[in-house]
Amino acid sequence: MKLPKEFEYYIGKGIMKKQASDKPRAEFLINEAETSLKGLIKRVRLMSLMPTL
Repeated sequence: MKLPKEFEYYIGKGIMKKQASDKPRAEFLINEAETSLKGLIKRVRLMSLMPTL
């Protein structure tokens, strides 16, 4: 299996670029994922495929 190269390799080749962190966006995505998971669990329970979590 071929291992991935170091991050700096991809930066140097222009494949990736460094970007400032966006904390509000990260928090939004975490909240959306949690909301989606809760909805999925609710739907699975309604279909009686899973007793409880």
